[in-house]
Amino acid sequence: MPNMDTDTEVTAAEAAAILGKDRRQVTRLVKRGTLTPSRKLPGYTGAYLFWRSDVTAISERAS
Repeated sequence: MPNMDTDTEVTAAEAAAILGKDRRQVTRLVKRGTLTPSRKLPGYTGAYLFWRSDVTAISERAS
């Protein structure tokens, strides 16, 4: 669970950069349930946002 006081949200592009992947691969991680977005922005094509701590935790597990 993210620390709401100090954790920041990152975009899918930022998450991809942290993970060393592209945005499509981040979307696949969401669909598989490996990465859970903190929220989805409104609209049909609304962007996913992620907690930075969740993304870095996945990055650390992968290395």
